[in-house]
Amino acid sequence: MNNVKNNWFYKLCVKQCFKDMVWIIGGILSVVFGVALIAIGGDILITLTFILLGIGMILIGADAVFVKFPKLRKTLEAMDGYEYETLGETAPQCLFKTFYMTKGYLCTPVDYVMIPYKSISGTNVREHTYKGQVKGGYLDLELNDGTGKKTLHVKDRKFVRESGMLLDLIEQGRNDTLKG
Repeated sequence: MNNVKNNWFYKLCVKQCFKDMVWIIGGILSVVFGVALIAIGGDILITLTFILLGIGMILIGADAVFVKFPKLRKTLEAMDGYEYETLGETAPQCLFKTFYMTKGYLCTPVDYVMIPYKSISGTNVREHTYKGQVKGGYLDLELNDGTGKKTLHVKDRKFVRESGMLLDLIEQGRNDTLKG
């Protein structure tokens, strides 16, 4: 059995899990505030807005903490020895505040995913703009493992402009794993 709790990627995901707990706490506070508005006779539209916002925040946080994180842990525990070793002993350099590229996987703790290079059949980069300003980008991955398409959000503003390096590294990882 793999020593998952000492794995660098698992530890990064635990930190992300604590950040995602903030969504749940914020959502609970928003719902409580909405219910308090009902009690004091507040405007129904504002009350509903707080309650719906709170429910949405709770769902976002709960999905990360109670679905994605446990799924990642099971994946790490189920990996065979060779696959587990391809993650490495320590975290590789972080690219664009999002990606960790190991010997066999593209890892993103923000999304709780490890994508084997051999599963990537195509890539595409898109800009994320807000009010006319570039706020980051999206990495669209076509996967040949039956899951279809995966979109990863990147908040680094330099991502789209400098994404060629990342795409080259993904292609290199793909070639290396297909040869091995």
